[in-house]
Amino acid sequence: MDETPCQVLKDKGKTPQSKSYMWMYCTGNDGLPPIAMYEYQSSRHG
Repeated sequence: MDETPCQVLKDKGKTPQSKSYMWMYCTGNDGLPPIAMYEYQSSRHG
């Protein structure tokens, strides 16, 4: 899992200088093809 802050220029109710977050989840080493999922959140509190 990884949390990366990102800048979003147009997000309803937020200024362009505000931080938003992109979360990335990856599956483990279970022998199956890896799965990666990205999730955008406009704040850390979802």
